[in-house]
Amino acid sequence: MSVPMSAPDITEAEIQAVQQVLHTSYLSIGPQIKAFEQAMADYV
Repeated sequence: MSVPMSAPDITEAEIQAVQQVLHTSYLSIGPQIKAFEQAMADYV
């Protein structure tokens, strides 16, 4: 059985968010991680 692949659905906003992080010295820590952790905590 073959499962068809679909094209990635990446928005311009997502690309810009990644580029913003890549232009900093924080790849695994920093303000974006804090924001993500808070959003996740609020969700659960």
